[in-house]
Amino acid sequence: EGRNIQAQLTEQPQVTNGVQGNQVKVTKAKSRIRTKISDFGSFIGFKGSEDLGEGLKAVWQLEQDVSVAGGGASQWGNRESFIGLAGEFGTLRAGRVANQFDDASQAINPWDSNNDVASQLGIFKRHDDMPVSVRYDSPDFSGFSGSVQFVPAQNSKSAYTPAYVDEQSKYHAAVVGKPGSDVYYA
Repeated sequence: EGRNIQAQLTEQPQVTNGVQGNQVKVTKAKSRIRTKISDFGSFIGFKGSEDLGEGLKAVWQLEQDVSVAGGGASQWGNRESFIGLAGEFGTLRAGRVANQFDDASQAINPWDSNNDVASQLGIFKRHDDMPVSVRYDSPDFSGFSGSVQFVPAQNSKSAYTPAYVDEQSKYHAAVVGKPGSDVYYA
């Protein structure tokens, strides 16, 4: 028997740019206004799923930074890009998967900008990207859900420790909650 396979593909572009004007005052000279086009975190992404039957789906996503102001990223799939399985048990993803702090911080997102003032808020970004990881997200249980993420050692050390860290065993524990639109870190 043959099987009819049809994949779902969703394009998810985001272009975030702007025009900035700065007035620069120089002693003993005329004031000048400089205008530049800035890119505040544009990307293009594709995601899809395939129904495998019996409530199981294969899921995938590929995201890439792009710049409307010139320049760009040096590697393909440099944003959240993964393959995985989803079902009643939850979702299991492997690849470049965002961590829980990325998920919880979507409401505030002050560091997705190269604006001179807003980019300074990046000091609150107390986590590293996870270029290689496996993440499990539980289903929603009456408004409560959780996730566990495994990141193999990548010969790097974060400058911040947002949670309890046991350097001997390399296990890290963190709690992130996002009730409603408020964001809480513990």
